[in-house]
Amino acid sequence: MPETHTKDFNPPWRTSHHPTQPMPPLKPAPPLQYEKSTLRDGKTLLEKDLTIPMRDGVKIYADVFRPADESIRSPSIVLFAPFGKHGATPVDLMSNMGVDFSTMSEHTHWELPDPLRWCGEWGYALVIVDPRGTWWSEGDGACFLSPEEGRDGYDVVEWTAQQSWSNGSVGWGAVSYYAMSAYQTAVLRPPHLKALLIWEGISDVYREVNGQGGIPCVPLQQFWMILTGNGLGKSEDHGALMLEHPLFDELWQSKVADWTRIDIPTWSIKAPITGHASLKVWIQAMDFPDTDLFVAVEKIDAAGAVVDFWSSTQDADAPAALGWLRISHRALDEDKSRPELPVHTHSARQWLRQSDIVEANVELWPSATIWDKGETLRLVLQGRPYGGNAAAARRRAPSHSVGKVNVWFGGRFDSHLLLPVMRDVAQK
Repeated sequence: MPETHTKDFNPPWRTSHHPTQPMPPLKPAPPLQYEKSTLRDGKTLLEKDLTIPMRDGVKIYADVFRPADESIRSPSIVLFAPFGKHGATPVDLMSNMGVDFSTMSEHTHWELPDPLRWCGEWGYALVIVDPRGTWWSEGDGACFLSPEEGRDGYDVVEWTAQQSWSNGSVGWGAVSYYAMSAYQTAVLRPPHLKALLIWEGISDVYREVNGQGGIPCVPLQQFWMILTGNGLGKSEDHGALMLEHPLFDELWQSKVADWTRIDIPTWSIKAPITGHASLKVWIQAMDFPDTDLFVAVEKIDAAGAVVDFWSSTQDADAPAALGWLRISHRALDEDKSRPELPVHTHSARQWLRQSDIVEANVELWPSATIWDKGETLRLVLQGRPYGGNAAAARRRAPSHSVGKVNVWFGGRFDSHLLLPVMRDVAQK
């Protein structure tokens, strides 16, 4: 099978910020220089700027934390993401999420385990990698969550297994990108990859981040590029990716791994879910040939107050469940869709005339919420993000919510909310 290359799909690019000149709040990378030192606990060793050769001759760089006792052969964990192996991203970037940073050593990086505990106490090796095209690592460009990263990941796993300090068993994963980067490598089945730890790792970057419901999330991706767009050349520009590739085309498809090819033990850390939910609604747009739908399920307590939940905005300001859909993206994948889980193709846009009243099926992301006696559920349907645009994680732009939109229900317009209800949970 021929190799897939992101450049063949014409992504937008941006010039990367030089490793010594990233934008705030990132910390500049020190000059590339191999160093080996024992950390303050006396039990953990750090090797900086180790060279890992890729199959095409490109060199990428890693920092390795491992037990100071050279006789130990360690199980290893690959930590592969563009956030800077030197700790570029402040560890407290999300500071209001209940994490006690005082319990972590100064060597703990953002979204990563504490090496003094994992290496000095528990005997693991942590291999923190700057992917191709990021920071000082070589390559003609950084392509995020791509097949190229998957092939490089294969080479990283096999290099790690051959090191004198490795016992040959390699795992992969941590939080967010460190988890998501596992998929493209796991489908290639490197012989020494033994386990995956997927913590808050999305599986479809189009549907779950950049274009939820087909609605671009450009402001968040612009900020994300501050964290990721650093290197010696160019970076795939996720700030502009939805603008130039608004549909689920070959570029986006190349970033979704075929999970049926993963036969490695996997631990996925997520909140328990009650099930999927969906909203079917009939829509008529009067002043624009499209519109954006933002859906929320609110919990109202017995006193009539909205119950808020913690969210990625670092505040307790979220509803029980959320959904999104750009109406021009309403076409369903009939083979994959179920009443409680509509799956949209995002392969073409269906514009509206003023006279069109169209059926839209909105996926509501899974959640687990208990309603006690006296509490009620309220459905919110609007043309702007729930909670407003103050938080970058909520902003959706450019918007297609313009002018008057009619919502039809009753009679042949069978608009309804479908919810997974679990009865008598307490008794069971």
